[in-house]
Amino acid sequence: MGIVVPVSGHRIPNDLRESPEIGVEPAGTRPALERPMNRNSSNPKPFGFAFGRSGHVSRWVRFGLLVGAIACDLLQAADWPQWRGATRDGISTESDWSHTWPGGEPALAWSAQIGKGLATVVTSSGAVFAYGHLGGSNVVTCFGAGDGSVRWRSAAKEELMDWQFEGGPCSTPLHADGRLFVAARSGRVQCLDAATGGMRWERNLPETTGIKIRNWGLNGSPLLSGGRLILNYGTAGIALDPSDGSLLWKSGDEENTYTSPVPGTAGGREVLFVAGSERLALVDPDSGSIRWQRPFHVSFKAGDPVRTPTGVLFTSLEAGGFFLRLPEQGEPDKGWSSGSLGAVTGTPVLVGGYLYGIFGPNGQKGSLTCLEPDSGRVVWTRKGYGWGSLLAAGDRLITLTDKGEVTILRASPKKAEVLASFQALGGKCWSAPVFADGRLFIRNAQGRLAAFDLRPAAGSGSRSSATSP
Repeated sequence: MGIVVPVSGHRIPNDLRESPEIGVEPAGTRPALERPMNRNSSNPKPFGFAFGRSGHVSRWVRFGLLVGAIACDLLQAADWPQWRGATRDGISTESDWSHTWPGGEPALAWSAQIGKGLATVVTSSGAVFAYGHLGGSNVVTCFGAGDGSVRWRSAAKEELMDWQFEGGPCSTPLHADGRLFVAARSGRVQCLDAATGGMRWERNLPETTGIKIRNWGLNGSPLLSGGRLILNYGTAGIALDPSDGSLLWKSGDEENTYTSPVPGTAGGREVLFVAGSERLALVDPDSGSIRWQRPFHVSFKAGDPVRTPTGVLFTSLEAGGFFLRLPEQGEPDKGWSSGSLGAVTGTPVLVGGYLYGIFGPNGQKGSLTCLEPDSGRVVWTRKGYGWGSLLAAGDRLITLTDKGEVTILRASPKKAEVLASFQALGGKCWSAPVFADGRLFIRNAQGRLAAFDLRPAAGSGSRSSATSP
C-alpha cells in the first residue's frame, strides 16, 4: 500500500519538504518560457429502451434539467469540482469576467510547481486541488485559491511512467461531500479527506477487479453518479462504493481506454456514455450491463463523449467523429461520421446549439472548429491549436493551444471572433484550462501551474516571469 503523508499534523518526507519543485510563487512572479520538448466486431445488443413522444423544445428542457441534476451534489458558487467542471461539460456559468486588461495581459495571481502530469486542477469553496508527480510520488496539494498558500499535501509512491511524454498522473481528481477521489496511472484509487489530506481508503484496481491495466495506465477521471464512483476501467467501466472503495460492478474484463465516462439519459432512463474498449457503449449505471454498443476504435488519442439534446458525439483521432442519434422512439442510430473530426485533448463544448472543439484528421494537429451537431456541418475553423483544449464561460470560449497560448473568442457560429490572447505558459500544454470564481488555471506537463485573475476589477499585474518551467 502506498504511503500517504498529509502536511498538517504529520511528518513530511525530507525530499518533499526541501524540494524547490513545490514552492509557490506569489502574484507578479512570472515564470520564463519553456522549450517544447484487434477491433471487437460483435453485433450491437438491442437497446431495449422505450422512448416517449415529446417536441424539440422539451428535449432541450430535459437536457437542461439533466445538466443541472449532475451538478446538484457537487456545485457551490463558481466551483469546478471535477473533470470538465460541475456539469462535466466544460462549461462555466460565470459571465462577469473580463477579457480586456491594462497592458494587454491579465494579472497573474500566483503560480506553483505541482509536479509532472496532465491532471487538471479542481476547486471547491476557496480551495484548489492539484495532482502531480514529485520526488518519486504522486502528490496532491491543496492551495488557497486566492493567494496559492499551501494548506496540505498528501503523497503516495508511484512510478513516473514517462513514456512518450513527461509522465505523471493524467486523471483529474473529484471533489464531493468533503472527500477527494484521485486515481493514479497504476490503477491505485484513493479517497482523501478534502479538509486535511488524510486517507480514508485506497484500492488497487488490477487486484480489486482482476482486470489487467492497459499500457499507458488509468487516465480517465472519476465520476460520482447515483451514489457510485464510476471509472472507465475494464470493458466499459466499473463502479466502486465511494464510502469504502469496494467493487459494486464491472462491465467486463477487457483492457481500459483513456477517456472518462459521461452521465446522461436515453429514453427516460439514466445511462453512462462510455468510449470503451474498441466500442461505443451505453451502460446501465445500476448494474454495469451494456445496453447498446457499436465497434469504434478508441486509442489513447480520444476525446470524451459529448451530450447534445438529440444525441451524443464520440471522437477519436484515428476514427474521427461519430454522432450517435437518440431518436424519440426506437434504438440509437448513426447520425453522421467524419474522419476529419477527430479530437484528442480538446473535448468539445456545446454552446447555443453549436459544438466548438479542437478537431483534426488522423496524423494532423487540430484546428478550433464550430460545427452543427445534428448534421456534422463545419461552420468555421481556426488553425494553430495542435493538441489544445478549451472551455466555455458565458458566451465566450477560452481556448488553449498545446504551446500555452490562451485565446478568448466569442462563442458564435457567425465567425471566429478573437477578443483577446496572451501567452500563459510555455512547454507542453495538453491539459484543459479550468475557470472558477473569475480565476483561470493553466498547467503544463512539466508541472507549472499558473492562476490568472480575470475578474473585472483585477486589472493587470507584473508578468515578468509567468511562463517559466
